[in-house]
Amino acid sequence: MTETRLTALVVDDEPLAREYLKRQLELQSVIVVGEAENATEAMQLVKSLGPDLLFLDIRLPGLTGLEFAKAIQQFDAVTQIIFVTAHAQYALDAFEGDALDYLLKPVPPQRLATSLARARERLAEITARRRTYAEVGGPSDLRASNQRLAIRDEYAVRLIPFDEIIYANARDRSIFVATDSRQYRADYTLTQLETILPSDRFFRLHSAWLVNLDRVDQLCFLGNHSYVARLTNNEQAPISRYRWAKLRHRLGIDSIEAATK
Repeated sequence: MTETRLTALVVDDEPLAREYLKRQLELQSVIVVGEAENATEAMQLVKSLGPDLLFLDIRLPGLTGLEFAKAIQQFDAVTQIIFVTAHAQYALDAFEGDALDYLLKPVPPQRLATSLARARERLAEITARRRTYAEVGGPSDLRASNQRLAIRDEYAVRLIPFDEIIYANARDRSIFVATDSRQYRADYTLTQLETILPSDRFFRLHSAWLVNLDRVDQLCFLGNHSYVARLTNNEQAPISRYRWAKLRHRLGIDSIEAATK
């Protein structure tokens, strides 16, 4: 059976950079359906063309690549974002935004091949999940219904009440959703789960951790501006430094900041 070819949109304000990447993609049997030099053009193309992959530069006129990626993920849960840039220092921010990969220019062909293999794997998981949901009459738009999260569990779809979810964690290139009884491997991304789960109850503590605030038992200061949240199942979740202040505000404990300095 012939493998379905991936489609891609290339977004970069440098024409030569776009041409180089388009040529490399075409050599690896990827169909480049469009290109853009700024976020405004790219937004319209993503909506009209629905590419599998979005190859995105960090520094663009107007919206940055990071800002554009965040905007795209609010309405598109399928297109996978791969950053292609000359600036290594934005990698952490990119992966916090749930990017599939982060490539440095000029991209070696083998490195690009690895990224494309990862993209095929993730897109296959999304397709399989939607097929399973369609067969059992579950949600086809990746959103939860009736205050429950749908997770494919072998040959069935398990519906987990939001109240039972302690956290969702990204590790080993997978997403795991934990309850008191077990952990489930989920086919969502953390960004998708942030959209699905109620924002007044769930909070992104860290690039790899989305937690149920009702399940936070303690906040621990480790020194040197490092913090962790101890959860009701006795696991600990790291809190990124720039999310600490927002978390305290959400929990209504701004006044204890002085005690941790």
